[in-house]
Amino acid sequence: MSSLRCRNAGGQATVEYIIILPVLLMLVLGSVQFALLYQIKTTLNFAAFVGARQGSLKNASSKTIKDGIAAGMTPLFTFGPDMVSMLKGRAIAMIEVFNPLTMEVVVLSPTAKAADDFGIDDQMTPQVRNRNA
Repeated sequence: MSSLRCRNAGGQATVEYIIILPVLLMLVLGSVQFALLYQIKTTLNFAAFVGARQGSLKNASSKTIKDGIAAGMTPLFTFGPDMVSMLKGRAIAMIEVFNPLTMEVVVLSPTAKAADDFGIDDQMTPQVRNRNA
């Protein structure tokens, strides 16, 4: 009778393992997916920061803002550790950022009225003084 119990216990453990395995795999792979998404979110936040900084230093020029965003997004498109992969990633980021169907830059501050009121003409371009530069 005791040998019959041991044989059935082994089958029970297998059934429990088969039931628990998908749940464990979902938890582990979900955690990995969350970590990857958080890394992408952090990279995009950094790209927005770089674009805003470039815009603040270069008179809110749309081209320089997009260039800064492309520089921040380069790690998302780089798939190797060498310089050629980095240059390819930068080129892909530039294509994505400068495509008007995928991205639009809207300058919230300074407004056109503020530039007219407080701006100075420097090299034929109205600018608002930046005392931090």
